[in-house]
Amino acid sequence: MNMKYVLLLVVVLFLVACSPQMACQNACNEAPASENVPFTYEEMVENNFLLASGCYYGAIGQKAPGTPEGWIHIDEGTQRNSWCPRTKENIEKCDCK
Repeated sequence: MNMKYVLLLVVVLFLVACSPQMACQNACNEAPASENVPFTYEEMVENNFLLASGCYYGAIGQKAPGTPEGWIHIDEGTQRNSWCPRTKENIEKCDCK
C-alpha cells in the first residue's frame, strides 16, 4: 500500500477516535461559570477544597468562576458529579454534550 494512503488512513482514524472527546471538551469549555457557587476555583485551591483527584464537586450548572479551560464535567445525576481535569479516565464519563 502506498505510504500516503497509510498516513491518510492513520489521520482519519485518529480524528474519528478523538471527535467525541473533543466535542465533550468544547461543550464543557462553553458552559458558563455560575454566579451561584460559594467559591471561585482559586479560593478552592487556596483552601484545599479540591478532591485528591484535583476535581471539585458540582453539577453542570455549578461551574466555579476561574475553572481552568479544558476541564470537563463527569457523573451528572450522582452524588459524585464533579468538574475535573481532562484525563483519559474522566473523558469516558464526560457529561457535556
